[in-house]
Amino acid sequence: MAAQRFRKEWKKTPEQQQLAWRQIREDYKHIQIVSNELAEQRGSGEALNAQRVEKSAGEIYKHAVRLRANLMLPSEEAVAKDKKVQNDLQLSTLLSALNGLIKRFVQNPIFAETEVLDAQAALRAGNDLGRIIRMSEQVKKKCHNLR
Repeated sequence: MAAQRFRKEWKKTPEQQQLAWRQIREDYKHIQIVSNELAEQRGSGEALNAQRVEKSAGEIYKHAVRLRANLMLPSEEAVAKDKKVQNDLQLSTLLSALNGLIKRFVQNPIFAETEVLDAQAALRAGNDLGRIIRMSEQVKKKCHNLR
């Protein structure tokens, strides 16, 4: 199934491929910016603004989902396992973990080396992005429930 999807993606026109790369760059930068803003808010010592955090988590989710679609990264995680663990975490801990995941994702070697694809690095990036998507969704839900 993944191989079929990969072949389909390579049939894109040059314009479609350029659009995908622009979106990848935009999403890659945007999740870092939003993550840094969340870290600043968390580190300020002030009470977290649940509505603002919910909006930020929604932005991270939206851009991470589009990144996953455009990058076609593999993933082998069990979603149910991550959700149960995340449900037990506090909001501050979730934000810290989300920030760490985003940092690890953006520092993945697949973004530095564009000529050769390291399969292990691509798998780690896919897994990290899957976690970012699930965790940002969890933060958003927790914030919504706090209101």
